[in-house]
Amino acid sequence: MSAAALSQLLLLYSWFVLAALLTFLLLVARFYQKFSGERTYYKLYIVPILLYGAARFATLSLIASAAICGATY
Repeated sequence: MSAAALSQLLLLYSWFVLAALLTFLLLVARFYQKFSGERTYYKLYIVPILLYGAARFATLSLIASAAICGATY
């Protein structure tokens, strides 16, 4: 396994861990809102998940394009 492939694998793994953590926090906020009656705006937790996913996708695209360009020269 090359260093670039290992880096991509770790980036992908870290994204899933963070997305799972944010999803868990979203579920906790939803539970709190449902049973306490206070508004928690738990649906806004989707925004950081999407933004983080977009940033990771851009990072992976840059790494992949650098690996492809490096292989052609």
